[in-house]
Amino acid sequence: MNERMTDEQVEQEIENLRKSPYVKLAKKAEYIRNQRRQRMYMLRYYDKKGRAMAEAGITMEMLDMLAYIQEQKEKTGALRTIQTEEPPTFTPQEVYGLK
Repeated sequence: MNERMTDEQVEQEIENLRKSPYVKLAKKAEYIRNQRRQRMYMLRYYDKKGRAMAEAGITMEMLDMLAYIQEQKEKTGALRTIQTEEPPTFTPQEVYGLK
């Protein structure tokens, strides 16, 4: 006969399971598994974004040049100037030439 547990029994069972080394082992395995999946999802995102950028004609050399220019501006303090007008805004579709 399978009787229902009282609230106190449920709480006691939860406490016992929380202390179980097997629960800790399974939780750690689940955590590692989820971390790997998150890494895979991020890499998929970067792959998709990189393909779109390449299709739009953006190259690694262009990005290297952009990084170099920004680095030079930071060294000379050019980024510290006050802008008097709003900079133009672009959508990701405009930047990457996506439809």
